[in-house]
Amino acid sequence: MGIVLLNILVAILAPLIAPYGETSVVGDVWESYSSHFYFGTDHIGRDLFTRMVFGARNTIGLAFIITILSFSFGSIYAQTECACSTEFHKQFDFG
Repeated sequence: MGIVLLNILVAILAPLIAPYGETSVVGDVWESYSSHFYFGTDHIGRDLFTRMVFGARNTIGLAFIITILSFSFGSIYAQTECACSTEFHKQFDFG
């Protein structure tokens, strides 16, 4: 639970935590990690730490949506199966 809360907190506070803008080109291509770039830079020169912090927003949002959809479909399926099963038992008098 603590990891989930930490991810949500990072996603909410991404603009305050990240040292650069999400799409800002701030360094050379494939720069190694340093005190300026904690994880280095990518093939365009964007800071990877910043990209990961802002990526938490997408991850949390997508996980939330998928969880809600799975719960909804599962609930509908369970109710359908329960209703069909009950009608089946009544029809053939299984008790």
